[in-house]
Amino acid sequence: MDSCTIEALGHYEVSALEDRRALHKPESIAPRFGLELPIRFVSPEGLVNGHCIDVSETGIRVAFERPVDIWLEGELSFLIDYRRYSIHARVVRAGDGETGMWFRIHNDDDKLAIEKLLELAHSQE
Repeated sequence: MDSCTIEALGHYEVSALEDRRALHKPESIAPRFGLELPIRFVSPEGLVNGHCIDVSETGIRVAFERPVDIWLEGELSFLIDYRRYSIHARVVRAGDGETGMWFRIHNDDDKLAIEKLLELAHSQE
């Protein structure tokens, strides 16, 4: 490996460690709200369908039709009132038929998608 590759791998490992630490901070635990909603996840491994179990400001728990690898990143998409929304997400937990995903907020569209998910969850209570 050349020094650029080693530096890039080192940065990835630090980023992954920072992400794991952020998930375990008490202040990062947002309240969850139950939500029934079909979800699609598109990643480098392809498309997988599922349904939302619950959602928070920081992430979502989904039951997918097949297992999804941890740390996999991709795009979640869903329909609310006949409009498609999408948001980038990373798999942070998988097992027992459920997948925990952390939202990766890159732009205002991502923020709007989270807002719409939370609004729908509150309306289903």
